[in-house]
Amino acid sequence: MLELTKQKALIVMVSHNAEMHGKEPKPISFIKLATIMSNDVLSFFDGKLKAALYVKDSEKKQGDLLHGEVTKLKFPKMSPIKWDYKGAGFTFVLHYGIDGKSDITLSDCRVDAIELECQEGGSVLMKFKVAAHPDDLQSGRLDKMIKQHFEITLIPPDEEDQQKVA
Repeated sequence: MLELTKQKALIVMVSHNAEMHGKEPKPISFIKLATIMSNDVLSFFDGKLKAALYVKDSEKKQGDLLHGEVTKLKFPKMSPIKWDYKGAGFTFVLHYGIDGKSDITLSDCRVDAIELECQEGGSVLMKFKVAAHPDDLQSGRLDKMIKQHFEITLIPPDEEDQQKVA
């Protein structure tokens, strides 16, 4: 399951809409995020993906490599990869302020629209969307955070909850 802990991310976009819950519309917000991570994140999507996209940089001395990791792109001209992943039941936390009191915590979120852009040096720009149901105060705060960097945490549902949404 995809999981992030206090990962620095850019809030790219926030949009609002409504979805039907029975006969009643319920407000929903879509939060698009971008974060740069180690290419180790690729193992979440497929255990062979990192080896398929990266190799050791033969031009660098072994001592220069970060823990002997594979950091050179095999296909530097390849476009970003869109990954067909949809997850539900996540808790999304946007860490704000000097303590947890100001954090925005949203439960029962969906995660999808994942895009992976592999970069030289062993990093991956990962973009994804979180669909959530913030209250009016949270929604207003999110609107003011667009194009800013924050630490985020994405907590997957426990196994029992995963089976309910699957």
